Amino acid sequence: MAKYIIDSDTLTGLANTLREVTGEDRTYTPSEMIEAVSTILDSATYILVDEDGNEIPAVFVENETVFDATANDIRLGKIAATAEGVTVGTKEIPSYQTTEGFQIIPAGSAIKISMFSDKCEYTKLQAMVCAFNTTTNDSVATEKVSIEGKVYEVNSTDAIAEVVVDSENQAIDLSIVNESENPVVIRFFTYKEVY
Repeated sequence: MAKYIIDSDTLTGLANTLREVTGEDRTYTPSEMIEAVSTILDSATYILVDEDGNEIPAVFVENETVFDATANDIRLGKIAATAEGVTVGTKEIPSYQTTEGFQIIPAGSAIKISMFSDKCEYTKLQAMVCAFNTTTNDSVATEKVSIEGKVYEVNSTDAIAEVVVDSENQAIDLSIVNESENPVVIRFFTYKEVY
């Protein structure tokens, strides 16, 4: 193997360029510089600078990639690269807060779901009123259901009540009463869209 003399300014310049490209703040041995150069394209994002000093984000990909996202595919206010260039998203995508649970309703009591938060102002609710058995896990014999804001007897298409959101008491009121002599279990699932 032939040996060559390299000016220290050349090595320092190479190390400075590597630090500038990688964003790292470290020293390099010559063998570490070889490794850094051979893996430099593994970095996820690059900043290209044009002749006017404008910084342009770029990514390296192994194969040709077609950008087919549109502004409506990107969350509102987020920025992405698309076929049209840098694109600001316009799609309003809510987050979803979900709640699942059960409550035991004593005989003679109104059938309400106490939420203890603004989650009572749900976007979607499904609930089942079940006869209480020996435990809540065993209480699955469904007597009434709530679908699309109405309450139905099982095996019926005739609504017997309308669901009401009680924001003041942070509850969901099925507008029915447990008329049996035993407790019932209300099993429910809600989600709330938050923009």
